[in-house]
Amino acid sequence: MTVHPQQTVSKLVRKAFARAVDLGDVPNVGAVNASIEKPKQVEHGDYSTSVAMSLASSAKMNPRDIAGKIVEHIETNPMIERVGIAGPGFVNFRLSDDWLREQVNTIIKAGDSFGSVSIGNGERVQVEFVSVNPTGPLHIGHIRGAVIGNAIANLLEFAGYDVQREYYINDAGTQMQIYARSVYVRYLQAAGRDAELPDDSYPGEFVAQLGKRIFEKLGGQLLDIDETDALAKIEPLALAESIAVIRNTLGRLGIEYDEWFSEKSLFDSGDWSAAMDALRTNGFVAEREGALWFLGSKLGLESDSVMIRGQDRGPSYFGTDVAYHYNKLFKREFDRVIDVWGADHHGHVARMHAVVEALGAQPESLTIIINQLV
Repeated sequence: MTVHPQQTVSKLVRKAFARAVDLGDVPNVGAVNASIEKPKQVEHGDYSTSVAMSLASSAKMNPRDIAGKIVEHIETNPMIERVGIAGPGFVNFRLSDDWLREQVNTIIKAGDSFGSVSIGNGERVQVEFVSVNPTGPLHIGHIRGAVIGNAIANLLEFAGYDVQREYYINDAGTQMQIYARSVYVRYLQAAGRDAELPDDSYPGEFVAQLGKRIFEKLGGQLLDIDETDALAKIEPLALAESIAVIRNTLGRLGIEYDEWFSEKSLFDSGDWSAAMDALRTNGFVAEREGALWFLGSKLGLESDSVMIRGQDRGPSYFGTDVAYHYNKLFKREFDRVIDVWGADHHGHVARMHAVVEALGAQPESLTIIINQLV
């Protein structure tokens, strides 16, 4: 951990003023915020504070007199060569040349940790980023979000936070079902069967190649079984292949995740039910029009949002996100959650902040960062 000179100078100023108060040189005006800045003119020193001027009114003293008392009681420190007063009451500090030269050795000794600080105090922060549907390779827009998310995680770690990087795998939704069916059709085509892609399929070359690879691996095992059974075997193979490709792409950028979190686990673990129960208990759920709604209008949103679209259709994308954030904040108990989303999710931001509040967490525990995909 590195102690910045500004921190040392600020501490010296506050201690000097406290000493002046104890000796009766200046009146006690309560807590002192010693803001430290870089002077605009280099001849004025390396650091400067205008604290004497900010205290003049409450202390009912001339700011230069306050500055004089601060300078008088500044403790000797090997970092500081000279302290002086300038203008109407600035206190200027010049760093020691010997101390500055010694910092070369300090930097070499600290290595990669040089410049790190401990302001995070081990606070648990989760940074979730990329998290695109595992239905094919990443594109450049996804990579932009990956770089932003990883940079945020790196900076927080360097500042003393306990950071977890997470990728949320959308493996329980409609898109995964469409993807599996697309791969299945390509598998049939690779086997020489007359099969056509439905209109809502994934038509890309990646899917065609994947269907071919699965046929080469399984042969005709899936040709004469029920389609439902075939899809149940295809889906995990297609998911694993996509995740492997995504993981490899991110790995080439030096990005490694601590957790690849499965959307399906929200239902298997009971988190979905627990989140819905919490919202019901807090009065933010209503059943109408055959659907289950989140009553965001009670928290100032323009409209309510569907969490379950009906018994036959299951949870909405928003609904699973409710359970996911319940898991983050209440089950795994992260102190803070940071989501990095693409601009196509911009309309989702306000209602997720509302959900966090409705669940009973502090709204500021969730930060959502939007990045452009194009």
